[in-house]
Amino acid sequence: MRDRITLTGLRATGFHGVFDFEKREGQQFVVDVMIHTDHRAAGRSDDLADTINYAEVAEMALARVTGPAYDLIEALAEAIAGDVLTLAGVLAVEVTVHKPGAPIPHDFADVSVTIMRERAAAVVIDLGSNLGDRLATLASAVAQLRGVAGLQLTAISRPVLTDPVGGPEQPDYVNAVVTGLCTLPPAELLAALHRIEARHGRVREVRWGQRTLDLDL
Repeated sequence: MRDRITLTGLRATGFHGVFDFEKREGQQFVVDVMIHTDHRAAGRSDDLADTINYAEVAEMALARVTGPAYDLIEALAEAIAGDVLTLAGVLAVEVTVHKPGAPIPHDFADVSVTIMRERAAAVVIDLGSNLGDRLATLASAVAQLRGVAGLQLTAISRPVLTDPVGGPEQPDYVNAVVTGLCTLPPAELLAALHRIEARHGRVREVRWGQRTLDLDL
């Protein structure tokens, strides 16, 4: 469960839209921002420095609404979400942009788009294998890492042959490193790595012993 800060009904005139008259004449836009965070530190300290200043959030959103024009309100929402995610303590943000004056030739109450974006943490995962078909094992592990929800791989190193360090005498390792962006809590990502290791027959019987697959976060 996450704590939330919610700012709704923030109104300002902007010049967003695909038509020339929208960019020329402007219209009112309404923005709702829901921030997912953790209030425990602020709840204990009663100090503004330990929470997210919603006045600052409002200024960020207003700057985007009144700033350079976008064709799509999806792009406007994306820009607002990106700004809010730069604030310390923001775990995720949900942004809704309303366009009540959209050029639709029918009676309607509102048009809006809502996006949800999470802060992604940079992660580095080391892969190693010194049993069986080591290259095939690492290739399979990378493929399974790509399938972990909330993990996006950004780079994969070349495999490198390395000497075992510590432990009993054993074969050389083939190692590789992947980097990525992850929205999962560290414990959940580590649990996903352990499941991938288990699928490849990883056992933990001898400390620093040989292994079919080792994934270090």
